[in-house]
Amino acid sequence: MSRGEVWRSLRKILSPTFTSGKLKSMLEPIEETVDNLIKHLGTLAEQNAAVNVKPIYQTFTLETIGKKVFFIKQIIAKIHKIQL
Repeated sequence: MSRGEVWRSLRKILSPTFTSGKLKSMLEPIEETVDNLIKHLGTLAEQNAAVNVKPIYQTFTLETIGKKVFFIKQIIAKIHKIQL
């Protein structure tokens, strides 16, 4: 398969996942996770702590996807001991 054929095939499979209605339904879980992320970063800032943001953003990403796709809530954050 050429790159164009692979892309066409993937797009055909994934397009129904990203309709405007489905994206709108993702907004609330994303906003909730962002609010928690901001609180967590605020706490770290108050402590003047050195922060490695990579695991924090990895957790944020997995948490957001998990809430919507897998209905998982804060399991990933607990594994990484990060409160989002």
